[in-house]
Amino acid sequence: MNSTRPTVSVIMLCYNEAVFIRRAVRSVLAQNFEDLLEIVFVDDGSTDGSADIIREEMRKAGRTTVTLKTISHDKVEGNAEAFVTGLRAARGRFYHVLDCDDYWIDPDKLLMQVNLLETQPHLSGVAHRTIMRNQIDKSESFHPEHEPSKFILNFEEIAVEGVYFHTSAMLYRNSFYNAETDHVTVPEIFHEVRGDTIRLYVHASQGQIHYIPQSMSVYDDHGGGIWTALDWPGKQALLRNLYDKMQKRGYLAGMDQARASAFLSQRLTEIAAYTPTSLRSVSLYPAQVTTMPRYRLASISHIGSLRDLEVQIDTLVKAAQYEEALQLLQRLLTAISYDSNLSKASRYRRIASFEVDWQCGRLGEQIGAKYSVLPDAPVGDPNGPVVFLVSGVVDDREGLWQETRDILELYRGRKEIRIISTELLTSSPELCATLRADGIEVLNNNDGLMEEKAAWVMWHLGQQRPSHVFVNPARSDVALMAGLRREHADRIHLLTALNTGFALGRLSTAIDGFVARRPYDIAYYAKIAPGREVTLVPAYPRDGPAESLANLRADPLTSVSVCADPTKIEQKYDYSFERAIPVVLDSGVTRHIHVGPLSEATMNRLNKSLIEKGQSPDALEIHPYPEDLTKFLRECGASIFLQVFPIPEDRPMQSALATGLPVILHYSYMHPMLTLDDMCYPGVPVWSKISELADIVRSIDQAWLDGHRAAIEEHLGRYGSAKAVLEHLGDGFMVPVTAEEIPAIAVPESHHELRRLLTLMMSMTVFKA
Repeated sequence: MNSTRPTVSVIMLCYNEAVFIRRAVRSVLAQNFEDLLEIVFVDDGSTDGSADIIREEMRKAGRTTVTLKTISHDKVEGNAEAFVTGLRAARGRFYHVLDCDDYWIDPDKLLMQVNLLETQPHLSGVAHRTIMRNQIDKSESFHPEHEPSKFILNFEEIAVEGVYFHTSAMLYRNSFYNAETDHVTVPEIFHEVRGDTIRLYVHASQGQIHYIPQSMSVYDDHGGGIWTALDWPGKQALLRNLYDKMQKRGYLAGMDQARASAFLSQRLTEIAAYTPTSLRSVSLYPAQVTTMPRYRLASISHIGSLRDLEVQIDTLVKAAQYEEALQLLQRLLTAISYDSNLSKASRYRRIASFEVDWQCGRLGEQIGAKYSVLPDAPVGDPNGPVVFLVSGVVDDREGLWQETRDILELYRGRKEIRIISTELLTSSPELCATLRADGIEVLNNNDGLMEEKAAWVMWHLGQQRPSHVFVNPARSDVALMAGLRREHADRIHLLTALNTGFALGRLSTAIDGFVARRPYDIAYYAKIAPGREVTLVPAYPRDGPAESLANLRADPLTSVSVCADPTKIEQKYDYSFERAIPVVLDSGVTRHIHVGPLSEATMNRLNKSLIEKGQSPDALEIHPYPEDLTKFLRECGASIFLQVFPIPEDRPMQSALATGLPVILHYSYMHPMLTLDDMCYPGVPVWSKISELADIVRSIDQAWLDGHRAAIEEHLGRYGSAKAVLEHLGDGFMVPVTAEEIPAIAVPESHHELRRLLTLMMSMTVFKA
C-alpha cells in the first residue's frame, strides 16, 4: 500500500459537540487498523473548545499511524460546506464521515470495509447496520429499518426501494482526489444539498454499495441532527431540494424514464403527504407493541387498508367469533394509538374513522342478539339519572377522567349521577370510594373477555334508564363502543378529552352529539359530523380559582412553564424548548422555573444552549410536578406563564389562569387546535417566531401585568369554576349551538384526509394469521 497517502480519511464535522466528541474520536482511535489513517476535523465555528478536546485525545492515544488535520471556520457555514471543506482536505484512498455525536462499536469495522473495497473495485462504498438509540424514550431501533432486498445494491435499487444507511456506517471510495495533481473535484450537488443521503446517492451512481448485515456503529438521536432538528415544513424543504437537485444534476439519468418518473412521483407524494415516511411495522399483540423489538416479527399477516379490515371482521363475524373480532380491533387501535412509532403519523391530527366506529356498532348488535340484551326500543327516561360511560375512573395521562369530572361537577346536586366503567383503564379505588361516599354509584367490570364486557355494558346501561349518557372511551376501548346503543337514552354525547391522534366514537351512529370545550371543537365537529348536536361547555380550572392570586412583579421578572408529559417537550418544530428558554432569559426574565420531568438529553441540550448564550444554568430551576399545581404556581414567585414547547397541555394553562398568572401562548401552524388562545382570556399574547416571543417578554412592565390581571379576573368570573360556568351559561347549558354560532375556524381534517392517515398507519401493522 502507498506509504505516504493515508488509506482512510475520517472526516469529523463538529459544531459545539464538546459533550460527545471524546466518545466519537476514541471509537476511531480504538480501531484495529494499522494502515495510515488521517482524521480531518472540521470545526464549523464552535465556541465550546471541541478542537482542544480532540487534540488531547490524540495526544493520549499516541497512535503513530493516525494523524490529525484541524480546519476551523471563522463562522458557522453549515453542514454542507463543512463537509466540502473536509472533503477538500481528505487525502485518503477511502473516506468516512463521522459526526461527533456518533461512534463506532466494532474495532474491526474499518478493516472489514477497507478489505471489501480493495478486493472489489466495482464497489463505490460499503455500509453496515447502525443502532439508533433514542435519548428521549430510551428505545432502540436500526438503520436501515428493513433489511435491503440484497447485499450489493445499485443506484436504482437504493433510490426506488428507499434504502438509507446512516452516516456512521458508510465508507466510500475517494474518487474525488487526484493524487497526481493533488487536486480535489467536488461535485456541485455537495454544495447544494446537506446530509448523508446525497453522499449515498452520488456514490451509488458511481458504483455499487455493499451492505454488511452487522451492527457496528451507534447513532444517538438526541434531537439535534440535521433531520431530527427540523420541523415538518423544514423536512419537506430539505427533501424537495434533494430530489430537485438530483434531477437537475442528472443523477436520475441512469434510470429509464418510467422508473425515474415513478421514483420522483413517489418521493414528492411522500413529501406532500406531510407525514413521516419512516414508520415500521408493529405487532398487534399489546405485549409486543409495548415490549418486543419491532424487527423480531415472524409468521405475520397484514392489514393494509380499511378494506382488509372489513374482510377480516367479516370472516370472524360469519364464524360468530365476536371475541376474536373485538380483540383484532383493539389490537389494531392499540398499535396505531399508543405505539410511539406509528402514533407520530397522527401527532398533529385528530383522526376518526366511520368504518372502525361502524364495526364496533355492528359487533355490538351481534353480541346483543346473542345474549338477548339488545334494546329493541328506546329505554331512556327524561327523569332518569345522568350516566357517564367511561374506560376507567383514574387520573390518566390523556385526561379522560379529568374531562369526565368537569362535566360531572356541573350535574352534581342537580341530577342523580351514575358511572359505568369498562375498566380498560384500571380504576383508582380511592377515587371510586370518594365518589360512592358522595352518593354516586360506580359500576366496574373487570371481565377479561371483551364480548361479555360489551354485553354487560349494554344490559347495565339499559337498566339505568338514563336521561342523558356522556361517553368518554379510551382510544382502544372497543368493548365500550360495542355495548353502546342509540336506544339507551334520548341524548348521548361524546366528551372530547382526547386531543390529537385516533379516537373512538367520533363518527359512531350511536352518538347524537358532542360536548365541545372550546370554539375549535365546535368547528371540528360541525365539519366531520354535520347535523349532530354540538354543545359548548367552556373549559375551566379543575379546582376553581385560587383563594388568593399570585403577586405579579415586573422587576425582577420570573417566568414559569409546565409540562406533565416530557415527550411533548421533545417534539421537533421550528423552535425547541432548549432554544426558547435562553431567549427568554436574554429578554428580561431573570429566572425561569420549569415544572415537570425533563429527559437527560433535553437537560444536556438546555445546559449547552445556556452556556453558549453566556447565561448561568442557575437561572433555570427544575421542579417535579407537584400534587397541587395551582398552589405551586401561586407561591413560586412567577409573574408570567409561558407555552414554550410545540404540543401544549391545557390543564397547566388553566391552573395558571386560576392563580391569576398572565399567559403567553404559541401559535402552531402544525394544527390550529394546538394554539390555545380560544380557551383563554381576550387579548392573550400569542407568538409564532422566537423573535416575537422575545419582543413580548421585553415589553412586559408592571402596567402590562396589571392589565392582563384585570382581563384574567374577568375571565375567571365567567369560567373560573363549575359554578361560574353554570351561572354564565344559564339556560344555555347543554343547548346545541346554532349554525350561525359555528366559528369560522379552519379545520384541516376531511373524511378523505382521515381515511388517508388511518390507512397509512394501518398499512404498517401486522398480526398473527
